[in-house]
Amino acid sequence: METTIKISARELNLSWLNKIKTLFEGVEQFEITIRPVPDALPIAKEDQESYVSRINNAILNLETGKDTITLSKDEYDQLVLRLKQLK
Repeated sequence: METTIKISARELNLSWLNKIKTLFEGVEQFEITIRPVPDALPIAKEDQESYVSRINNAILNLETGKDTITLSKDEYDQLVLRLKQLK
């Protein structure tokens, strides 16, 4: 499983680390990459309750497979080859 979470620097806190640990519960080791997003559109302002609700809903979607796409290794490799041909 792989996920991308975009947040502002001011929102990064211990609560986020705990949510990530919950999301990957049972996984012995995982990788976290953090990078600045150049020319990013500003993150919409929303109250904390709405924000947490949106993130928890996204986590639930990942856990239940809702609104996700799953590819086998072969399907992924074929997709990469097709995308390379489009360049």
